[in-house]
Order: sequence, then C-alpha cells, then structure tokens
Amino acid sequence: MAKPLRPEPAKHWKGCHALTIFDATRYNRSMSMQRCCPQTPVYDRDLTEEATLFKALGDPARVLILATLARAEHEVCVCDFTSGLDLNQSTVSHHLKLLKDAGLVNSQRRGTWGYYSLAPEVRARFETALASVLPAKVFA
Repeated sequence: MAKPLRPEPAKHWKGCHALTIFDATRYNRSMSMQRCCPQTPVYDRDLTEEATLFKALGDPARVLILATLARAEHEVCVCDFTSGLDLNQSTVSHHLKLLKDAGLVNSQRRGTWGYYSLAPEVRARFETALASVLPAKVFA
C-alpha cells in the first residue's frame, strides 16, 4: 500500500529554518514583487507555423534528411536514408512523416518504395519564419 503524500518536514541548516517545497509555493503566491525595470511587452503574434518548422528540425536525423534532399538532383528513395543513417526503416519512416506533416518534403510511392523530394519554397518558408522570430534589427 502506498504512503500518502505529505510535504517534507522543514530542515534546519546552521540554525536557519529552510522552507519546504510546500511552504515555498504558498509563500511565493502571497508575495508581492516589485519590478526591477520597465515592463517589456511580449511579442503578440501567433508563431504556430514557425514553431512547427523549427520543431521539425528537432532531431539530427531529420536535419540530415533535409540537407540530403536539398542537395539531391533527383528524388531520394527511403532505402537510401535507411542505409545512410544507420537507422531502421520504421525510424526513418517516422522522421520522414514528421517532415512531410510539417510541409517540408513531398513523397511519391512507386511499388513498395517511397521517394522523397524537398517541398517547393522550403528555404523561403524558413527565411520567413526566422525573420518573424529574429528580425534583422534586434534591440539588445
């Protein structure tokens, strides 16, 4: 039978009372904070599309797949990625699906094999997304 969860007992260090996690949470909610500087407005724009693009690059294998497709003269077979990345076929297919869902690659099925190419305007989409998040003139 599992023991009920209770806040940890307060610990003393060199005669000082240390707040438990429970006490600290309660204490922080009741504190009023004074600002140290003028308030900066948070950028108010939906960046979901940009986040989707950047998230698609969240794995080195996906970045390598995109880099390969960007340099390929023709469509690339999924079998080339499987052997070149030293990953099993299901893992490669998962990465390709994420890239396809993000609109970064196109696919075409020929028999049992899938062939992939870079989607049109990918570079422009990344440049636009990057400019949205990090404009050329950033105030430090």
